[in-house]
Amino acid sequence: MIGLSTVVGPVVAGLLIDADPLGTGWRSLFLINVPLGAFALVVGSRVLPAGAGNRRVRLDAVGTALMAAVSFLIVFPLVDGRAQGWPAWIFAVLAAAAPLLALFAVHQRRRVRRGATPVVEPSVLAKRSYVSGVAFFPDGKRIASASADGTARIWRMPR
Repeated sequence: MIGLSTVVGPVVAGLLIDADPLGTGWRSLFLINVPLGAFALVVGSRVLPAGAGNRRVRLDAVGTALMAAVSFLIVFPLVDGRAQGWPAWIFAVLAAAAPLLALFAVHQRRRVRRGATPVVEPSVLAKRSYVSGVAFFPDGKRIASASADGTARIWRMPR
């Protein structure tokens, strides 16, 4: 299924960008999340167990805050860096994500050891099928991705 999504995902994204249904340019590719989310809710309600069993599930507020901070520290420089002319502070903000990501990983492992619910289950990251990488080129015109199966791609971003 992962191989199918690797092929179909960029095609559907390209079609959505080209169709530009709401006049939002490349942002229209996020519209795919609406039917996929609805499908996941319907199927999940039928397939997944109703309760968490005997285990009490609690929100990991610290982990959620750490992941939100890491996400901001990565996404903001990549989105706004070009418009800002790639000043040094943009790279400092991006670099600040690394220690916070490490702190997040340590926090998640501690939660798992204590039997608490993590934001990200660390054991999932040990599965090769889930591990992949994406690189954004500084020119803002290309994206490269590589997956654990050895597949690598470079896409040109539409303007």
